[in-house]
Amino acid sequence: TNIGLVLSASAAGVFVGRLLLGALPPGFITDRVLLGICYTGAMVTFGLILVIHPGMYVALALIAVNGAFVSAQAPTTYSIATSKFGERAPAAIPLIDAMGNIGGMAGPPLLGFLADRSGDLGAMMWLIPICGFALVAVVLIWEMVDRARGVGLVAGGRSER
Repeated sequence: TNIGLVLSASAAGVFVGRLLLGALPPGFITDRVLLGICYTGAMVTFGLILVIHPGMYVALALIAVNGAFVSAQAPTTYSIATSKFGERAPAAIPLIDAMGNIGGMAGPPLLGFLADRSGDLGAMMWLIPICGFALVAVVLIWEMVDRARGVGLVAGGRSER
């Protein structure tokens, strides 16, 4: 029953995230900044679950919010790939998905391996938000460098100069 509740909360968050992203006016925010916001939101909600050990209903609400951030980052990543790779985007997008799947498949066994070695799974779970925030830093630095050069990507994958 709990597994079904968690999956339902996550699916509801994914649905809401896609609706919100679709309602965002084009050009309102650059894709990389939006991607950074989505990663940050996902990592913060995941971190809150780890830190506060909430009750079932608060945890389900946080999982739904996490699902919204995670679902909003996928089309943003595709938009960036389309802008960056142009006609090669149909090849780049599956590679981006493959990297995400590798992370999703390799992450849990790696965390389990590290937890077995350290004896503390909770400490190893912090690797997820730490890695997420490292990705956010890379995205924001990339955005600042492009802005300094006068180049940016707006929502919808169009380049602005």
